[in-house]
Amino acid sequence: MRTRMAVAAFLALFVLGCQPKQREVPTFVYDSPRVTELSAAAHAKDVGGYVSLILPPTRSMSPTLEIGDYVVVSSPANDPFENIVAGDPVRYLAHGSPHFSPDTGAIIHRAVLKDSYGWIMSGDANAHSESKWRLTRENYLGRAVAIYRTWSLSN
Repeated sequence: MRTRMAVAAFLALFVLGCQPKQREVPTFVYDSPRVTELSAAAHAKDVGGYVSLILPPTRSMSPTLEIGDYVVVSSPANDPFENIVAGDPVRYLAHGSPHFSPDTGAIIHRAVLKDSYGWIMSGDANAHSESKWRLTRENYLGRAVAIYRTWSLSN
């Protein structure tokens, strides 16, 4: 079953192209790390979401997301799984993925293609999509709605 799933995903991505669509997420850049953090927290409160800090070791979403960025993520209660469209950056639990970090518990990648098993995901800097793992209603943690970056960290 897993082999058929991987083959079907590979064929679909080959036919449609391997580069995921990209939905632009507004990025706000500040001079002060503290102002960046507080601004992200205020935005998250306004949208009923939460803040996710991008931590090492991966740069799979570079240059969209960089280490040290604060990402405002919608809450699944306010932004259900059914709202996801191709190109959305989504935070999810990726159990079984080599990029899954038990420390953070989740990763952010883009939704590339939906099939009967869920959404195929890919990082912006990844050469290939993750055909073995799917974003599903059960592991969905919300969509990225804004990025907050400290200027000194981005240069």
